[in-house]
Amino acid sequence: MNADEAQRRRDVIEKMTRLLKEMYAHSKADDDLALFLRLQLYLENAITERLVAIITNQGAFDWESDNSPEFLQRAKMAFAFGILEKASYDFAKVAARIRNQLAHRLNRNLTERDAVALRSKASPEAVEVADILSKTAPDADWRKRPDWKRQLIGLMWFQTIQLTGPDDFTKFLLERIRNPESSLR
Repeated sequence: MNADEAQRRRDVIEKMTRLLKEMYAHSKADDDLALFLRLQLYLENAITERLVAIITNQGAFDWESDNSPEFLQRAKMAFAFGILEKASYDFAKVAARIRNQLAHRLNRNLTERDAVALRSKASPEAVEVADILSKTAPDADWRKRPDWKRQLIGLMWFQTIQLTGPDDFTKFLLERIRNPESSLR
């Protein structure tokens, strides 16, 4: 690996580490609606970044306005342009359904059924990460959550990381999760 590649890898690791730390901090919300909205926003931002990267006329969309495409529309556009795989699109559709139910139904909370629905659309790598995260306990707050909720959070995290980082970072992250004692470099 030459010096430029090594620096690129360090930059990616730094960016993705910041993202993971942010997502972890936002995952501490006790309120299911707040928790899932944040997780879904990270996923939406990852999809939006992919769209912005390929759109030639950047002025065509104001991604921050109230009139910008909604999450599911963005996912559909990304899928139509070939920058979002079918499995990721199907995952996004399930996440959108859960988000809408949480946002529009009083007393609706996340359930194990939601975790199962997301898991059924997740990549095998995301399922593996979710399983590992459900069994690890970085702090007392994390240990208080049921396994299925830790899996749901892990699925959302990894799906976002898969869409945000380069392919080699996903492989790197999986290796780190499988072998936490391995070197960062």
